[in-house]
Amino acid sequence: MRVLSFFVLAAILFTGSIGWADDTKPTMVRVAIKKAWIPVGYDDNDQIQVVVAGVLPNSCYQIGPYSVSQTSRGIEITQFAYHLPGKCSEFTVPFNRTVDLGILASSIYPVIDSTSGRTLSELGVRVAKLPAPDDYQYAPISSATILHEPTGPVLYLTGNLPSPSVRIKEIKVSMSGDVMVVLPIVEPVPGFKPLWDKLSALSTRPYFQIRKPLNHVPSGTFLLHVRALDGKGLNQLQNFVIEDDPNDEDHADCARRLLGEMGLADPQKP
Repeated sequence: MRVLSFFVLAAILFTGSIGWADDTKPTMVRVAIKKAWIPVGYDDNDQIQVVVAGVLPNSCYQIGPYSVSQTSRGIEITQFAYHLPGKCSEFTVPFNRTVDLGILASSIYPVIDSTSGRTLSELGVRVAKLPAPDDYQYAPISSATILHEPTGPVLYLTGNLPSPSVRIKEIKVSMSGDVMVVLPIVEPVPGFKPLWDKLSALSTRPYFQIRKPLNHVPSGTFLLHVRALDGKGLNQLQNFVIEDDPNDEDHADCARRLLGEMGLADPQKP
């Protein structure tokens, strides 16, 4: 009898432990995107990137993967988050990320948050003038920083040139809405020996730091987008603030609604 009771107790504990393990697994849910920043100047042979941002409802959410689909409405982006069970802190958590859209045909595309159905912005793609990936050759940039110095805002860029055979020619900066696009253009060094270039490129990638005074920077949140030849530009949100709109269903209420549709209860709600 005691032996039987022991096995019954062990079975109950084992079953309970399985249930406990299942209860602690995160669930992937959709979360709304509140804003998108769209760099200008993309051609139909460019790798296109946009930056999106939103708000996670509380500390039980962690940012997850995203998906992109091209529909009759436009470019629809779905952002997912991992929802973890348990006691959560009741404060929202802003998030932002770069979304790779790939190569798109020339057109004007509405960029849509598929979770809320809202159109966030529009993406313009032009017909490329040249078969080359871009109109210029760009220096690889490893860091970009805007500092507010006594003389005004200054952009600092650092990186390593791909070879001693090229040098920085110009840093083009343009502002379109809430996006600052930076083109770190390089040019060949006059008189550089091609043979020496091939040998030195294997071991030498000259470091550089560029200081570029800026005439003006926005006071609110804006995207600093530095173009790159490989299509993976450097994207940084400056003065990043995403505020909750009490009239919006884009954050906590939206997430709770989606959990309800999936038959899941929010741990913060009875």
